[in-house]
Amino acid sequence: ISVVRSPQQIVGSLIRSQVAADKKLDPAKIYSVSVMPCTAKKYEAQRVEMGKKGLQDIDTVLTTREFIRLIKLNGIDMDHIEPEPADDPMGVASSAGKLCSVSGGSLEGLIRTISYRYNGKDLSAFKLSKLRMQRNLRELNIKLGKKDIKIAAVSGMSNVVKLLSDIKSGKKKYHIIEIMACPGGCVNGGGQPIDHDENLIRNRTKAVYDLDNKDVLRLAHRNQSVMKIYEEYLDQPFSEKTRELLHTSYSYKPVL
Repeated sequence: ISVVRSPQQIVGSLIRSQVAADKKLDPAKIYSVSVMPCTAKKYEAQRVEMGKKGLQDIDTVLTTREFIRLIKLNGIDMDHIEPEPADDPMGVASSAGKLCSVSGGSLEGLIRTISYRYNGKDLSAFKLSKLRMQRNLRELNIKLGKKDIKIAAVSGMSNVVKLLSDIKSGKKKYHIIEIMACPGGCVNGGGQPIDHDENLIRNRTKAVYDLDNKDVLRLAHRNQSVMKIYEEYLDQPFSEKTRELLHTSYSYKPVL
């Protein structure tokens, strides 16, 4: 299991540390709110591994459904609010990051950077069509350096159980697997507006792919904001500070 924290927890950790230090703020005086399509993010934010010195990295998590209710409750007209850029160092996002909301997307963004690290050059075509197929299980073979790598993306817990069973029995073998609990990924997350129309989920997925296809910045390792954070604060991947702020650990927890 990857020890890298989720985007929610990485941002929360950096706000409590780097942003607080840069702006000379007491981390305890910061109240961090995350808006997410996933109900499980509420539990994740409360994990003991996701905080230190009595402070959780994220104070409150709102689902997108709750956020919509809050907007309506307060009579806020979203169409007449002047857009505002996000604060540095979180102001620039590559479409590789945006892809994380769809099944296969995290893997697609990851492969773009892994390919660069292994092959020393960017992929000739960023779009990995086999990871965008309308299937519960998406598989792809790709060459990284001299190695042939087999990867898979699966969504929906019943499909996850079947895949893990096939791996255990030896029917399937992969180097990297992306798992999303909700069918189709976070665009169909448990915290999203509830709708059982499959066309709506497809339209949400298409909107994410359209963002990626049109974006100028499509590679995480080309994001200057990310590079700046490493250069000025984190040092390098797998440094002591990186492991402290961006990684986590897991322990067995009984299900009640």
